[in-house]
Amino acid sequence: MYISEIRINNENVFFQKTDINIHFKHQLVLQQGSHQINITAKNLAGAEKVETLTVQINRNGPNIVITSFDQNGQVTGYIYDDSGLLSLSMDQKTVQLHKIKHDKFSFSVKINNKESKLIATDQLGNSSILIIDQMIQKAFTQLLISQNDQNNVDSDIPVSAQVFQKNKTIIFVYGWKERNRVYTDVVKIEGVVFSPNQLHALYINDKKIDKKSEKLFSFCETILLKKGENTIHITAADCHMNQVKKSLKITRETPEINKIAHRCSLYVMPINEDSLYDQENHLWDKVVSLFRSSIHSKKKLSINRQLAIDFYDQLIGKFNDHQRFRMVDKTNESDAIDTDFLIEGYIVKRKVGVEAVIHFISAKTRVTYDAFIEKNDDIQSLAERISSIIHQEFPVVKGKVVQINKSNYSVIPDSYRQLKLNWSILIFRTIETLENPVTGEFWGTDDRLIDKGEIIEIREGQFLITSEKSIQIYINDIVITQ
Repeated sequence: MYISEIRINNENVFFQKTDINIHFKHQLVLQQGSHQINITAKNLAGAEKVETLTVQINRNGPNIVITSFDQNGQVTGYIYDDSGLLSLSMDQKTVQLHKIKHDKFSFSVKINNKESKLIATDQLGNSSILIIDQMIQKAFTQLLISQNDQNNVDSDIPVSAQVFQKNKTIIFVYGWKERNRVYTDVVKIEGVVFSPNQLHALYINDKKIDKKSEKLFSFCETILLKKGENTIHITAADCHMNQVKKSLKITRETPEINKIAHRCSLYVMPINEDSLYDQENHLWDKVVSLFRSSIHSKKKLSINRQLAIDFYDQLIGKFNDHQRFRMVDKTNESDAIDTDFLIEGYIVKRKVGVEAVIHFISAKTRVTYDAFIEKNDDIQSLAERISSIIHQEFPVVKGKVVQINKSNYSVIPDSYRQLKLNWSILIFRTIETLENPVTGEFWGTDDRLIDKGEIIEIREGQFLITSEKSIQIYINDIVITQ
């Protein structure tokens, strides 16, 4: 029986045509932790089958715990990771590991050194870092002094409060300031907690981090950032339930190359009988009038106005979600006339469901690229499937200039998605690179637009472009389809 529909976690997956066997691909954005993924397949007879997968997302490195650090520079502790340990190094020197998931370590450091870096890597390639410096040594020295002075207490103050004041928990975050900015959507929050009274719980943004009750250990948590300002709260509570909180703000900025202003414009005409394009002298009059006449000549079609309005709203919403096209406001007639692409079509309710016919037209060449027909009894799903078809037909492809030829430039794309000749491209140059000053974690780059051009040839594994201006193009300049 032919497959008619595929859903992953209630999201429709687009495929070109029904068949007995279908290869599909769908991207999910998942947080750290365990996730259940439901895959539903439906055939033309309406029968469904559901398969459930459990996926464990692990982007965090191993946990590093220091149990002692004496005045002679001898450090002892242990390391553990559920996915398995791969390596441990101190200042790029290998520390021998003997067990798979949990192992102890002991080594000496030179106290006069500014700092030493202990780096652990798990079997999945995730790394974490713990910096051993004078601050850590001073904290352990202070701990020894306080432990030798436990009998010296004030009877008028609760003992737990006195212990907390003498041995207050300290949170150190590596490389992050009170206010920060990045260009990436994922960052790692790494640091160390020193809790002389032994830690009871550690939270990062209300998520409890699984830590053992120790005095000093590292933490490494992957955070997904929304656009704009993000606030990260790190809270540590010791065994006396005293809490210490550290907060930092991270602003996720949009790199210039990803801004919607650099995408081609798209105007979706209202899916009804009215139109902005009734002017005799408009460039598209012939195309639109011919298309409309073919629509209205079909006697079997009956446009339901509310159905058309609902479909239009859903389609606009899907295009806005993708951020692929710069959407033109339907109330701004001048912008609509100058748009790069136009969507024209109709929707009609039949006995078997709802049918939509969409023409995706180039404003400059007056060519209809394709006609997309879908049948579905769900307007939202129908709009989602139409949107998926168009976005797969016109993907955003990035690449880097790898060779400067006599009259053009060779570009290797970062993904082998569909490209077409004469597509407009933009050329950017990196002007800023951000990274964590302590751990070296990449925080993204910003770029500036230097030129425009088009694709003149498509080869296996690369494509050739030209540029409009006489600006010098360099190796590693970034190219993106508009």
